[in-house]
Amino acid sequence: MKAEKIVGFIFIVSGLFFAIAGIISGLTSFAQKDDRTYTIAHIVRIEEKETNDPDSPIDHTVYVELYVNEKKVIAQLNTYKENFYVGKEIDVYYMKNDLQMVYEKGSELYIIPYILFSLVFVIMGIVLVIKSNMKNKTFTSYVNDMQDKTLIY
Repeated sequence: MKAEKIVGFIFIVSGLFFAIAGIISGLTSFAQKDDRTYTIAHIVRIEEKETNDPDSPIDHTVYVELYVNEKKVIAQLNTYKENFYVGKEIDVYYMKNDLQMVYEKGSELYIIPYILFSLVFVIMGIVLVIKSNMKNKTFTSYVNDMQDKTLIY
């Protein structure tokens, strides 16, 4: 098996793995749709912590304040964005059965690029496998033509 074909199969398997993981994550999020409630929250604190990751040297933890049944709740947000600042008002969902599970509205859409990315991997893998097979068939056709010409002599 040629290296190109092996790489193609690796791309296909990787793409399928990520697609399945994305679909499961999306289905889990969709299943929790009835358990979540929309509200408006205010950012009350942003903590910064240094990391050893050169691509992301600072890790941010965002805390928001929201009101549930007239009760104040402080919870950690699931994400950080560059335009976040203390006092900013943001749209969030919280889980009815766990008030500490709070995520920004729209953050559940990560699933779309995730699945598209995995499909690109699968398509690239398929193209590599087909391309590898085409090269092999071309070579085989060439050998067969050479054998036919040799038989004429």
